[in-house]
Amino acid sequence: ATAAPLNGPTHIAVDSLGNVYFTDSSGPVRKVDTNGNISTFAGGLSSGAGDCANSGTSTNGDGCPANETYVHSAYGIAVDPSSGDIYIAENTGEHIRKISHSTYLMSTVVDVAGTKSGLDGDVTTCSTTPGATCSGTAGTINGPRGIAVDKHGNLYIMDEGNFAVRLANFATGQLTTIVNTAKVKATTTT
Repeated sequence: ATAAPLNGPTHIAVDSLGNVYFTDSSGPVRKVDTNGNISTFAGGLSSGAGDCANSGTSTNGDGCPANETYVHSAYGIAVDPSSGDIYIAENTGEHIRKISHSTYLMSTVVDVAGTKSGLDGDVTTCSTTPGATCSGTAGTINGPRGIAVDKHGNLYIMDEGNFAVRLANFATGQLTTIVNTAKVKATTTT
């Protein structure tokens, strides 16, 4: 790992076993295991490079092994401390992606849904979440950057394009704004 070239590492996370994951501005998510070996963990392919997404399985890699997908400008990464699932913020792709710890398959959990307006509403997985109260309005993001997961599996998102902090509560199926509900850019530090 010490000699591996990088394009522009942006964020880092560590799982409970001590594996280190980091995002690279060119797209891929890299992993350094506890033996010091580095590998491309997710998104190592170029857009349209024959990845699983282009095979007809999915248009964005959902349901594909993480290393057979294209990740569009990964700028944030977090590990769920309970499940071990890994979340990736695609800044340019306008998605929050999840890599299942148990299956290594990629899925989209928060999406731009055709607009960058920062609407509060349903997360992408709302309709398949038992007990969730879906509103029928898709929650949207614009330029996600840093992300974090709490011990309850809630995902916090720095929504740069909407100047807000968002909360994806997967138990309720809802994406809400918890800081700067007006989504107005500050003119001074307060």
